[in-house]
Amino acid sequence: MTSLSALTLVRNRQAHLDRLVEGLSLSATPPDELVVIDMSDAPVTLPPLSFPVRIERLAGDALPLAAARGLHRVVVSLRPYAGPARRA
Repeated sequence: MTSLSALTLVRNRQAHLDRLVEGLSLSATPPDELVVIDMSDAPVTLPPLSFPVRIERLAGDALPLAAARGLHRVVVSLRPYAGPARRA
């Protein structure tokens, strides 16, 4: 069985995140989970959705993209290996 996870980095762009979530919700194939790496000054919020959402906070004054990418690797490595990624 193949699962699909969506991952996004966000910093102070709640409206952009809301549009992303809306698009995922309307998709013919919504993700099995959404992982949000939140680098915002104030934590982002999302309404209840039809798929699980995991929000990982990465606080700091700067835009810590390298640290966020590192956190992404940790989050992804916690998932069981499902074989090679499919390409569209």
